[in-house]
Order: sequence, then C-alpha cells, then structure tokens
Amino acid sequence: MTPDLPVTFYHSPSHADGGGVLLAYIVRTNYAGPGLEFHSDAAEALQVATIDHPAGHAVPGHWHPPVPRQIARTQEVLVVTGGLA
Repeated sequence: MTPDLPVTFYHSPSHADGGGVLLAYIVRTNYAGPGLEFHSDAAEALQVATIDHPAGHAVPGHWHPPVPRQIARTQEVLVVTGGLA
C-alpha cells in the first residue's frame, strides 16, 4: 500500500500470490488525470473513472451497450469530501 499516491489500489493480503481480490480504489483530491481516465478494468462490473475536463468542455453524445455481467458481491461507492486528516 502506498497512501501518498494520488490513485491507490488496495488488495486483500493474498494479492501478492495472485489470489487476492481488489478491496478499494482510493482517488485522492490532488489527482488530476488527463480528461477521462478509467482506473478499473473494462471487464469489471463497476467502472471507476475520473474526469477532469476544462470549463466549457462538452461530452459527445454516446451510449452504453448492454453487457451481460454476473455479480456475486455487493458493490459500494463512497465519496468522502471531508473528514479528519
């Protein structure tokens, strides 16, 4: 774990052996990626991305085609905008 990086991926302890599971994406407030940047794998059911476009930028019209997915665990998103340092 490297908590000083702007985007951190936390895995279960057995991840080093290839058997762990992703536990969390931490995107820090100092992170400013280029435009739209996905942090999750395209095959994952929960898509995690950051968006940083300049003022006045218009997102082109698009659609999301249906993708069959089998989800075995509850997924959760927390957006923390403040708290103890």
